[in-house]
Amino acid sequence: MRRSSGSRVGGVVVFASIAIVMIGGMAWATSATLELAEKNILDEHEGKIARAVSQIDNYMGGIRAVETLRPYTEYQPMYDKQPLVVWTRDGIQVADAAVVQFASELWERGSPHDWVDLYFQVDPNNELSSPQVLDEPVPWLQDSAKSLWGCEPRICRTWDWLIRALPSVDLTAVFAADAGGTDPLLSVDSAGSVSKTRSGEASRHERGIDKFAAYDHRHSVSLVDADMGKPRPPDCVEPEIAARNLLVRSRVPSALPPESPLAGKVEIKAGAFAKPLWVEPAPPAGAKLAFVRECSMDSAPFYQGFIGDWALLKERLLIEVNALGLFDSVDLVPVEDDAAAAIGEMITLPVRLVVPQIPGGVMAAAWNDVRGTLITSWVTALAVLVVAGIGLRNLVLLTERRMRFAYAVTHELRTPLTTFRLYSDMLAAGLVPEEKKPEYLNTLHRESERLSALVEDVLEYARLENHKVRLSGSSTKAAALLEEITESLKSRCEEHGIAARSESGIANGLMIQTDVDLVQRIAGVLVNNACRHARGSTDACVSVHLDGDEHELRLDVADTGSGVARGELRTIFKPFRRGRNAEHTAQGGVGLGLALARDWARLLGGKLELVERRHATLGGAHFRLTIPTKLAK
Repeated sequence: MRRSSGSRVGGVVVFASIAIVMIGGMAWATSATLELAEKNILDEHEGKIARAVSQIDNYMGGIRAVETLRPYTEYQPMYDKQPLVVWTRDGIQVADAAVVQFASELWERGSPHDWVDLYFQVDPNNELSSPQVLDEPVPWLQDSAKSLWGCEPRICRTWDWLIRALPSVDLTAVFAADAGGTDPLLSVDSAGSVSKTRSGEASRHERGIDKFAAYDHRHSVSLVDADMGKPRPPDCVEPEIAARNLLVRSRVPSALPPESPLAGKVEIKAGAFAKPLWVEPAPPAGAKLAFVRECSMDSAPFYQGFIGDWALLKERLLIEVNALGLFDSVDLVPVEDDAAAAIGEMITLPVRLVVPQIPGGVMAAAWNDVRGTLITSWVTALAVLVVAGIGLRNLVLLTERRMRFAYAVTHELRTPLTTFRLYSDMLAAGLVPEEKKPEYLNTLHRESERLSALVEDVLEYARLENHKVRLSGSSTKAAALLEEITESLKSRCEEHGIAARSESGIANGLMIQTDVDLVQRIAGVLVNNACRHARGSTDACVSVHLDGDEHELRLDVADTGSGVARGELRTIFKPFRRGRNAEHTAQGGVGLGLALARDWARLLGGKLELVERRHATLGGAHFRLTIPTKLAK
């Protein structure tokens, strides 16, 4: 049927369109999800790196801030100071005390960081010195508990290396790129007032001058009278440096005498520490980092800084990073100043953080994160697609079935109704002779039975579809069942002039329990179909063979017709299918016989099947009904 074929094509087109849209959408969503997951993995990985780098930068930033606030006088081995009060060892206050010298706190207490080897200063004359290394003894401080002569072995080793390595570093070039690298700290005049300080410090020092009339006892010293007259060694710090120390650390509330060697106005500038640099060649003990800040005295530049041991600093930094628990293992790798910026590079150090790669790669990690969601989504989408396909297929099949039903029923009703109308009109008009009336009445009776059978088949099919058929089991002999089927076979075959053949292979006395009426109806369908298709063939014959055992009963029906075409094997048991050549080779029927027979066989617990398209002996179709000898309860 053309309409049926068109509905199938339409259904396929609709389903294909739905499938393409759905699968295409799912593919796009999957690609977008994986891409987003990859981005999230990378962002998370880079975020961990940034957090670790930030931890190191914060750690180093705090150290650099502390060192930036360190008074620049502490970078000198000795510095001058005019104390407010001086006592002798006997506790007698000395009036008009002269300028005295103090040792740097870096010599007295050492570095607060175990990874810092040495503090140093390069003065405006490019002379290198360190507050932790003294080249000769200081006579007037021999009473100190700690000798000022020499240095510790670690400090001395670094000092000997620095003397050779530092001249290769162009400190001027390091700070040339940053014109604002230094800030004015303060200016001191003979009156002891502050003229310029760093932001926020001027008011603080001015308040100190106003409020503090007392002195700092830490800077009160006890001097031996014999030592007072000794001259200041030539390597002492300049008076201007002592002037800054005098104001900031002691907060002198009074002005300096005009004749004091500390008098005069000097501007001191000290900048923050720049990014540390590697000093080459490195000593045998390992790489060294130089932390340097640029200072100036009346525009004359000088440099202060400290040398850090990279191995010890690296150990401290790795402890800081590992404490975050972000990575299983990390490493810090030095980088050159002119190297291109890379992920993991520090702001405060010329090093780069090296972390393990993402296990399996970014794609594998992204897939592991979203695979559950994607698999569930795909399974759900495919399930929906399958359900939609099944629903669409059922809809197409239902449409086709309705079309076939309408076509078959109307086609089957047309002939008897036409006969009824024609014969009834002729009888009513008195056009039929008396001797012909019995023949007309017999025809009308036969057509009425045909219509009744058609209606009954349709109603039976409806009852089977709605599961409203009930079995009526009874016991009978298999031989008796075969006799009834044979009588029906002979009666039907005689009507069409076809030979009937019946054979039995069952044991005598075999009892069966089944719905005998339903078995006979199935046999009737098979016999009627065989008679219709065998009619007109050479030596037309229909054969019925019954055999079985105590477990199952088999009824075989074969004919001498044209058999079943290969293309009809899949549709032969479907309702309202009569075969392509049914209208030419058989008369009557709406295509419900075999469909009803198969459903009845299933109700009996058996099956109806096409054994052979063409019987080996007879040449026609060969059907077999197999049922159990006892109905299931």
